[in-house]
Amino acid sequence: ALFIEVPCQRNTRDENARIKKEETHPEGWNENKNRQKDIEARWTEKNRRKYYGYKNHPAVDRKRTLLPY
Repeated sequence: ALFIEVPCQRNTRDENARIKKEETHPEGWNENKNRQKDIEARWTEKNRRKYYGYKNHPAVDRKRTLLPY
């Protein structure tokens, strides 16, 4: 898998709990703050290195050429 890293979020524990409950617009977040929060990115680890962002699984065709996913 490929990892697309994004800047780490500086959330409080309460905000993290709300994000884990998949609340897209937690109470108390105004429109500007909501735009800047990346609630879909996750932490993952590969070869003892930690990444924050998204996993991307590239597809390969028969000629071993990468396809856009």
